Amino acid sequence: MDAFSTTNTPEADDPTEIYIELRNLFRKSEASSRSFNRQFYAVIAVMIAVCSVSASWAFIGLPKYQRISLIQQENVAWAK
Repeated sequence: MDAFSTTNTPEADDPTEIYIELRNLFRKSEASSRSFNRQFYAVIAVMIAVCSVSASWAFIGLPKYQRISLIQQENVAWAK
């Protein structure tokens, strides 16, 4: 064993084992980072979709219903 051993077993102090463990941890962190990125992009895509639907309603649907209500008011006024 080395003078400054970090564990009780010589196998765990082997540089190859330490390198393998670090590589595995790095791969796990990369995988979780990719998963987070996918989820983040999915949330952004949903937000863009909701905003576009809201904008289309505000600029197309709402004025249409306002015009219809004005026409109805005119029809009621002419009927009196």
